[in-house]
Amino acid sequence: MNADPLTRPGITRKTLIDEGIRHVSGEEAVARIGFDVSGLAIPYHTIGGRPLEVKGKHFHRVRLDEPKGGAKYLSPKDSGAQPYIPTSHRAQPILILTEGEFKALALCEAGFFAVGLGGITSGLHDGKLLPALAGLIEKKAVSTVAFLGDADTALIYDFANEAAKLRKALPPSVRLILPRVPFTGPKGIDDTREAMGESFNGFMQEILAAAVEVPEKSN
Repeated sequence: MNADPLTRPGITRKTLIDEGIRHVSGEEAVARIGFDVSGLAIPYHTIGGRPLEVKGKHFHRVRLDEPKGGAKYLSPKDSGAQPYIPTSHRAQPILILTEGEFKALALCEAGFFAVGLGGITSGLHDGKLLPALAGLIEKKAVSTVAFLGDADTALIYDFANEAAKLRKALPPSVRLILPRVPFTGPKGIDDTREAMGESFNGFMQEILAAAVEVPEKSN
């Protein structure tokens, strides 16, 4: 673990603090998620910025200091998938869906509108958008959803399959595009921002403009 655990690539310490993210011990983690682990506790919020309550408790996920059984993150048992909506988000016509809270934060800090999913298959339940995600798209007048994976997602069948499911679940009036992170750079978009510095925003505009659109109905 880093000497200062409150660090993540592509995100300033101030943003992490402003979002309520903090390092917790095992005892604190038990109170938040029911597991005796240490790591970064990430509080979730509603569209309006209020604490998201699941089963009467403020919902958190914890990024573990040490992976547990292959898992890097843990959340309360039977709490279901929840979209991570940064409180600092600024609504725009393009909403970027990405995997993980920190990637969403890196994008929001750079001025984009992004939401984090617990995994690439975590935006839907029973073929429908998560209610909070559907509500966000409607309330913020989103016209385009950009489904953004890591540099290797072009090789992952589950990502393509999920994109097809997402297209079916989105309203017909909302476009779905697939921006691609090049194989030649860092794997994740947060690492990409860390590496690119001031040129990151121009890079993002380029991959959004070049993104492939998923048609509403495939022939």
